[in-house]
Amino acid sequence: MSALLLFRAPAGAPPPAAGDAALPAVQVAFAWASNPLEPPTYQDATPYVRSVSTNRGRSFEYDRIETGVASYSLSNRDSRFDPDNAAGPYYPNVKPTRRVKVSALYAGTSYGVMQGFTEGYPNAFPADGYDAVVQQNASDWFYPLNAIKFVSAATTLASDMLTTPAAGTEEVIQVASIGLPMPQAFPFVVQIGSGAFMERLEVTGTPNAAYNQWTVKRGHGESFVGLHGSGDVVTSEEVRFAVEPSGTRINNCLDMLGIATSDRDIDAGNSTIAESDNLAGSTILDHLLLIAECENGRFFAARDGRITFRQRHWQYTDELTSRATFGADAGSGAAASYGTGAYGAGAFGTAAGEIPFLSGTGNVLAHDDAKIYNWVRITLPTGQIIEAFDQASIDAHFERVLDKQWPLWSAIEAQDAADYMLAQFKEARLRLPKIQVRPQDARWATVLGMDMAQRYRLKMDPPVGSTVVDEQVIVERVGHAVVPGDWRTSLEFSRADPNTYWRVEVSGQQELDTQTRLAY
Repeated sequence: MSALLLFRAPAGAPPPAAGDAALPAVQVAFAWASNPLEPPTYQDATPYVRSVSTNRGRSFEYDRIETGVASYSLSNRDSRFDPDNAAGPYYPNVKPTRRVKVSALYAGTSYGVMQGFTEGYPNAFPADGYDAVVQQNASDWFYPLNAIKFVSAATTLASDMLTTPAAGTEEVIQVASIGLPMPQAFPFVVQIGSGAFMERLEVTGTPNAAYNQWTVKRGHGESFVGLHGSGDVVTSEEVRFAVEPSGTRINNCLDMLGIATSDRDIDAGNSTIAESDNLAGSTILDHLLLIAECENGRFFAARDGRITFRQRHWQYTDELTSRATFGADAGSGAAASYGTGAYGAGAFGTAAGEIPFLSGTGNVLAHDDAKIYNWVRITLPTGQIIEAFDQASIDAHFERVLDKQWPLWSAIEAQDAADYMLAQFKEARLRLPKIQVRPQDARWATVLGMDMAQRYRLKMDPPVGSTVVDEQVIVERVGHAVVPGDWRTSLEFSRADPNTYWRVEVSGQQELDTQTRLAY
């Protein structure tokens, strides 16, 4: 019997968590027949999954969040994941950029782990050809956002233009859609017509939404070379955005791509973003990450797949209370492994109700100079440079400059941002450890529900020395590693801002200068 015939045998692989009811069971499904921007219709592929790992987030709170990725091994012994197998159950839809959804089933509830888009179907034949697998990678929404660039848009004239205007004349023209050339800063340039009958004109006023009208200006004294009539193509020469809130800017970019509102969760934003430069040719992801950075917020794809933007006030207004507590685990014996040991009983311990994390897995506390910044410089689109520095920190640690070019509209906000970042980073801060959890009981519900920007409590009480960690933390990275009989979740945190900020008519947060301070 040939190896090829063995590949065709209709055999799958056991689900990764089979045989252990205390662990979640992984689920993987593909939207084979749905294009990327269509509402997905998923087909389950769980019986063919051998292992899964996911990784989403960042390691440092002022880094840009990375593309979320999933890697999984699929049994392909019946060639169902071979794009060229015309007899396969998914043919002809085994294509890149199909949506894939990774979930966890625990105690009858399904939890989103990651959603993304397939990148390809690399077929491999291990075990000297007696096995067939597809080791596939998928990436979240950052993948298409990084692939797509800002480009000019087009519409058509809906009415004739003047035939013999004088140079410099302003004229109101009617176009087929005010979708051209998208939300623009004024003035901008459009091209009307083509070939010998082409003109480049400057749009000088905001559109009349009721009549799809634009005001154009012949600004350089060109001679008119022909009549532009209804149906002539109008193309934008530039891509610019007007002054607007950060959340509005993000939504405008996502609108351009036709991304459904059900696929996003965008806060309004606390920052006002300046009129943009011409963005034509740059990637949409670069611009969106820059906007989130200016906001001091977070832009990421959530575990349920939605493109998410959290404004900076989120942690002061919506995420004030810890959702759960993580306590260190002794790492030996069943009681310690499952978190039933007594906290502080001469070893890493976990109090009742806490979620244990495993010791001996790289739990390193760092007090180093890697993220000391004692001079913050923000360059605005106007060229104005906003600075904040701390001479005592410079004397103690040398000059360490954090240099940003941010499109903030307000110099006052830029100064507040510089002052805030200086206060956060002028001295060495405790860098919290990466932790790994495997609770093996109902606390899985909390672990599987975790996502970026959420607040938790982290405790460590070592058996020797005087170091005790008891911190409010914000989730920065979530990763899962699943193989048959085991599921482990890795987490990285940043320290939550310990300050309470002033909020009008909120008890405990309205006593300015006593319990609270002003946030920017």
